[in-house]
Amino acid sequence: TLENCKPYTTPELSNLLTEPISKLTSLYFQNIDGNSTNFDQFVLHLAAIKQKFSFIGLAETNTDCNNEQLYQIDGYTSCYQSRIFLKDKNHLKAKGSGVCLYINNIYNFNRDNKLSVCTENIEALFVNITNLPEPVTVGVIYRPPSGNLKEFNLHYGNILSELKKKKVPTATLR
Repeated sequence: TLENCKPYTTPELSNLLTEPISKLTSLYFQNIDGNSTNFDQFVLHLAAIKQKFSFIGLAETNTDCNNEQLYQIDGYTSCYQSRIFLKDKNHLKAKGSGVCLYINNIYNFNRDNKLSVCTENIEALFVNITNLPEPVTVGVIYRPPSGNLKEFNLHYGNILSELKKKKVPTATLR
C-alpha cells in the first residue's frame, strides 16, 4: 500500500540490493519528470545502484516514440508510449506525459496494443515477454494528476479484466 512506500537515496537502495535479484522480480519504476532534463542523472543513478533490473518503467518522460532513440540505456531496449494528445489544443501535452518501459536485452518482447492506452486520464504501456517457458506480461501505468479519477478507475478496471483473461503472470509498475 501507499502507506508502506518509502523513499531511498541511491546509496541506501544500492545497499538494500546486495543480493542478485531473480529474473522477473526486478522491476524498477521512476517518475522522471522529463527525459530532456533528468535522463542523464537517472542513468548515473542506475549505474550507482549496481543492479541490473529486468524491467524499468518511467513516467512523465515528456517524450514519445519519435524521440526514444535519444534516450537509451546500455543493455536495454526501450518501448515508448505516445504522449497525451490534447484535443482542445490540437497538440501533444508538453509536460507531465509519456510512459516507457526499458526491457533487459535478455528478453524478447512485443508491444501489447490491446492493453496500451494513452488518454488525459490514464497512460498505460504493456509488453508481452515471448522467450520464457511461459508468456509474461509487463506494464507501466500512470495516472496524470489532472485527469479524472473516475475515468482512470474505469480504464484501470478494463485493463485488469483483460489481464485476467490472458491467464499469464503479470507485473505492473505504477
